[in-house]
Amino acid sequence: MSRVAWSLLGVLLISACATEEATEPVRDAGPADTGLRVTDTGPRDAGVDVPRDVGFDAGPRDVGFDIGFDTGPRDTGNDVGFDTGPRDTGNDVGFDTGPRDAGQSVPLPRDVQSGAQCRALLTQLGVTWTSAGATMGIVDPIYVSSPVNGVNFRYSSYTASAGRMLMDCRLGVALWHLTNALRTRWNITDVVHLGVYNYRTISGSTMLSQHAYATAIDLNNFRTAAGLTHSVTTEFVANGRPTCPPRATNPKDQLLKEIACWMYDSGVFHIILTPNYNSAHRDHYHVDLTPGSQFIGVEIPGGIDPEPSPWLDWYLDDH
Repeated sequence: MSRVAWSLLGVLLISACATEEATEPVRDAGPADTGLRVTDTGPRDAGVDVPRDVGFDAGPRDVGFDIGFDTGPRDTGNDVGFDTGPRDTGNDVGFDTGPRDAGQSVPLPRDVQSGAQCRALLTQLGVTWTSAGATMGIVDPIYVSSPVNGVNFRYSSYTASAGRMLMDCRLGVALWHLTNALRTRWNITDVVHLGVYNYRTISGSTMLSQHAYATAIDLNNFRTAAGLTHSVTTEFVANGRPTCPPRATNPKDQLLKEIACWMYDSGVFHIILTPNYNSAHRDHYHVDLTPGSQFIGVEIPGGIDPEPSPWLDWYLDDH
């Protein structure tokens, strides 16, 4: 082969090598290779990841789940509202038993501190009250207005207006519990009472009555939404002790004794005196918040003289 031929062959070989090297970047970075890399970071990958993340991890549906069960309004209502606020009550009414269940979640008067805690609780419960200012004998004096839980309190007669009552705040809590039971259990809408506050001693003694502290109320008559009245004076059959469980002789007597026994069994009131106790209570139930007490009259076995000893009589005779 001539020298010229060898030279031409060398040029061709060099050109071929240069062309092969020039095509390598095209295979790594050209359109086809770029298409493969886009599947890692481009729109198609984003299209798969974003819906899953938003829909199940951090998007609206996940936020909705958290608000509904962990940190949202309903949980807040439960924590702040003593299980009785509108949002939590709505939950209780829907799934449990409604007002009576809500009532069970409200603290008893004995567990409530006078002052700011008691007044805040009444507000939370929807009880209408105003401050009464300093009043002799009353630790936390307020006026409570009717109705309470839809139950009107009238002094001495059904014809009297449903006015406000001066009392210790803790008695207001007790009346919320009482009216909650009166409405939900017996459909009672009106109560005739014979007084709350009266700064005086217990009859025949030098000891102040619970009425002097405005922590007592005398209950005389109950009326249902249908207009049926139940008078302690004329329809409570005084058949001696024990008063509870009820030993009734007719439907009206049964209802009256059920109310008395509920007040005792619930622990809302500390002392409950009925016509079964003595003649001084023939016309009313005396109920109060005497500290450290919990009884309905004095329960004495049958066959024993139901009248207590004279010293106990004057202690309990809070007429």
